[in-house]
Amino acid sequence: MLEPPSPGNTPQRPDNRLWDAVIIGAGPAGSATAIRLAELGWQVLLLEKHSAGDFKFGESLPPRALGLVRTLVGEFSKDSNWQDHYYVSRGNISSWEDSQVQLNDFFFTPEGYGLCVNRPVFDRQLQKHAILAGATLLRRTGFSMSRRLNHQGQSAAGEGVAGWRVSLNDQTGNFEVLARYLIDASGRRSVLAKSLGISREGDDRLFAFAQRFRSASSDQDCFTRLEAAASGWWYSNRLPGKTDDQHERIVVLHTDRDLPAARQAASVTGFAELLGESVEMRRMLKQNNWQPNGKIVGAPAGHNRSACFAQADWLAVGDAAQAYDPLSSQGIDKALRSGAQAAQLLHTALLAPSAAEAKHSMCRYDHEQEKHWQNYCRQHQYYYRSQPRWHDEKFWQRRQFSTATQSDYETVREAS
Repeated sequence: MLEPPSPGNTPQRPDNRLWDAVIIGAGPAGSATAIRLAELGWQVLLLEKHSAGDFKFGESLPPRALGLVRTLVGEFSKDSNWQDHYYVSRGNISSWEDSQVQLNDFFFTPEGYGLCVNRPVFDRQLQKHAILAGATLLRRTGFSMSRRLNHQGQSAAGEGVAGWRVSLNDQTGNFEVLARYLIDASGRRSVLAKSLGISREGDDRLFAFAQRFRSASSDQDCFTRLEAAASGWWYSNRLPGKTDDQHERIVVLHTDRDLPAARQAASVTGFAELLGESVEMRRMLKQNNWQPNGKIVGAPAGHNRSACFAQADWLAVGDAAQAYDPLSSQGIDKALRSGAQAAQLLHTALLAPSAAEAKHSMCRYDHEQEKHWQNYCRQHQYYYRSQPRWHDEKFWQRRQFSTATQSDYETVREAS
């Protein structure tokens, strides 16, 4: 198992300096931002409140994400730390538009494959590379509040630059740091944005209910499984590695939290009853004698966004900026890309000879994120409307009405 960075690389308290950027959250988006900024020579403080060992649903990296992953963490297939923590994903097998099974084979993509990763190990690898790039990582350190300063530090041109006094907390108490820019990478909680009075938009009620399964069979299935159902849709992936000679798989039901199926799925018995109504998912589990293991774990999965992605002295990345429906298969990929883009534009802002030019760079990030959101919304509408069954079910009724034009759908289909 990959060990976390040594205590010497994770000081309990940072030294008294003006940080160019303080990043609140050390998931994929926050770590990607930290890696890029540190590589560009900036002083970066990265905060991780929750352990990277916490259970996470996200496991898959689509082919389009692999190039960026290599630039952030290197060639994983040649790194011994990755042994048993990933496998090559061959594509998606779905039963969506009708009862017939359809195959989306990654062989026909430029990369030829995707990855299914052990998410906690993947997160730690990103954090490790952020430290190697020069960032400082504080573990189990949370954000309390921030206050803008009238002037603090100097820009590249030597003029006064506004900054932040940031209140943090760890196991030993409260302390403060100074920062030129703040980055909200705290996920759907968006703690920085909320502290600044910026709300989240969107009322998608999608909720994910997950059950782990175990089997002694050597299941070498390398495909992500999707199946539409009356009350929502199913997702399943085999997990990398094995525990006590038992292979593991995750099975997730996505439904709306206010529907009867949600109350049913919250218990092991109810989850099994709903799973018994599936076709392909039930068949796949029976074939390799997969047995449920442990309790049901749930988490919000609906899409929503920050009302604002960036202002003159802060920005949001990853789910703190915009959280996507898992059907999009863009979670980790979107997090890494938003972090890399944020770092590049923040680099430009930090080098800007004037406050006006620095603000222009931040506005550009906000504009780009807005475009990404609009593109995502068109894709979301297209994929849910492409499922023609169960028109009378409330889950699908909520998603199959939209004002998107036919040309919007044709654009999404061509891009897919």
